[in-house]
Amino acid sequence: MKKITELVTSPEKPEHKAKRKAVTFGSFKRAEDRQVIERKQREHDAELAAIAETARIQRVVEEEHERVIKEQNTTKRNKYVTESLTNAFKPKTKDMAPVREQAISTFLPKEFLPVAKDYPEPFINKELADFKVKINEHLTKVGFASSGGGGIGSIADANDLADGIDDGEFLQYRASDGKFIGATATVSILALSKLDIDGGTDIGAAIVDADLLVIDDGANGTNRKTAASRIKTYVADVTLTTAAQTNITSVGTLTALQVDNLNLNGNTLSSTAGTDLLITPLSGQQIVLDGTIVVDAGVVTGATSITSTAFVGDITGDITGNADTATALATARTIGGTSFDGSANIAVGLAATATALATARTIGGTSFDGTGNIAVALATLATTVTITDNESTNENNAIIFTAGGDTDGGNLGLESDGTLTYNPSTGVITSTGIVVADDGTVGSASATDAITISSGGIVTLVDDLLLKDACTIGTATTAGAIAIAADGTVDLDVAGATVASAIIRTVGKESIWVPAAAMTPTTSNPCSDITIVETTSGRPDMVVLDFATGADEFAQFSIAFPKSWNLGTITYQAFWSGIAASTDCDWSLQGVAMNDNQTIDVAYGTAVVVSDNAQGAVEELYVAAESGAVTIAGTPADNDLCYFRIGRDVSGDNMDGDARLHGLKIFFTTDATNDA
Repeated sequence: MKKITELVTSPEKPEHKAKRKAVTFGSFKRAEDRQVIERKQREHDAELAAIAETARIQRVVEEEHERVIKEQNTTKRNKYVTESLTNAFKPKTKDMAPVREQAISTFLPKEFLPVAKDYPEPFINKELADFKVKINEHLTKVGFASSGGGGIGSIADANDLADGIDDGEFLQYRASDGKFIGATATVSILALSKLDIDGGTDIGAAIVDADLLVIDDGANGTNRKTAASRIKTYVADVTLTTAAQTNITSVGTLTALQVDNLNLNGNTLSSTAGTDLLITPLSGQQIVLDGTIVVDAGVVTGATSITSTAFVGDITGDITGNADTATALATARTIGGTSFDGSANIAVGLAATATALATARTIGGTSFDGTGNIAVALATLATTVTITDNESTNENNAIIFTAGGDTDGGNLGLESDGTLTYNPSTGVITSTGIVVADDGTVGSASATDAITISSGGIVTLVDDLLLKDACTIGTATTAGAIAIAADGTVDLDVAGATVASAIIRTVGKESIWVPAAAMTPTTSNPCSDITIVETTSGRPDMVVLDFATGADEFAQFSIAFPKSWNLGTITYQAFWSGIAASTDCDWSLQGVAMNDNQTIDVAYGTAVVVSDNAQGAVEELYVAAESGAVTIAGTPADNDLCYFRIGRDVSGDNMDGDARLHGLKIFFTTDATNDA
């Protein structure tokens, strides 16, 4: 009750507080509509200003046009008056002399000569003025004072021609009586310096045999004509004496050619010198004979048959692909002191090699105990070295080496068709396949079981495994899968390497998502404020920045990149949508880096543009292609703050209506796995 009494009796009115309006989709929609209306008003005002400026320019042009027309009319009027003085009145009076004299005295001096209204004494001044009028009248009749610019109408008017002039003649002055006569043009002597053909018309075609030229016959002789065919004949008979003839690209058929010591005649290429005939190709070139045989760096390929009565010197390398030669070698030859005596030619060359081998050795159970080089080298392997055919005890038909007759324990075997080679200079034995017994060991005198190989092929080391500096570990397919540098740094050559089945993260390309909500319109040439557009209730709302189509508009944002960034260029993708389903919207991005204790008032770097096409409905999302490299201005360094400006480049796109930016994906490259 007290409260009610105070409200009724109090002179002060209670304070009314405005209700706080709820932020709804309708408020955002009204804000968006208001922005559209304001933008359209700005565009309308700009259009009116353009129309006003066009009208002002048109008005200035019309005023200038009127001034020019007025000036032209004044000129025409003055010209008409001047040219019409002699017949200005055209009366029916037969005696026109008084009228004519009055017109000349009244109008002509005013138009062409200054008129003296008062004639001071003596009387001669008046007479002189009248004389000037008479002279002016006469000149008007004969043409000097006419509108054509003066001068008598023709020489005949002056009675200066002594005779008539015919077609083709020109006027020639005759000093005897001071008259002009008609004469025919003749030129007896014309100085060479007076001849100028620069102003002539070009022939406009190639010179042919029938074309004519003027020539001085014999120098200081008679000028005569000659056909162009004579010039061609003269040049064809000239002997070339210049050392370099760079303009000759081809010649006709030559019966013989001599170049230095080489002579080419018919099908014969010969040398006139006593030295070797050399064929020296360029680096990387081959010599090809008959289109089949190729000689490349001393290697001959493509020869299907080589015939000779005898070969001199050694033949090295493998000989394959000739069944006849293989058969001949297998027919009759022995190893053990007997020479190769087969019928093949190669046996002749190999006989000397066979003799150089040990005098007494066999294959098949007998030891190498001769004095040949092979026996001496193999003797260092053990006290007794035998080569035994162990086919009965080894099912893989291996040849087994045993030391001192010991056939127990692990034997060293060669796989079927394998070979074993001993290098006496290094003491290394190599083989195409070495077999160790199941659970056999490989070791040294001090550690015989350094390496154990199980039946399943698992290798066990009893001590450390040391590899040479800068070595690799791999498989048959990828030999360099793991590379170990001299300092122990391990490099995995295969992408996607894992640890405990998880892929190892490596340095390289990374990305950062920058939503439109993290951007702000620029102060100058801004895009719209952040706008929330509802698609359908309960579904995702679009949080976007709208960029108009009439002019370039911009927004900005900043990123503090991680220290793992390599400080190089970046790229970007634009995520956007349009309000009209048309094509080609262009986005541009530019950036600048700010160091610690450095001003922010610096210019952005060069903008890089990426184009994308809108192809569907208004609410469809578009993802642009990855842009080209964007160079960040300034001097990027760790702990920098990088500012970016994103804009719509309307000079290049043709999309109708606003473009709505949802955000950007920024791509950058790292050179460290973390920010430590």
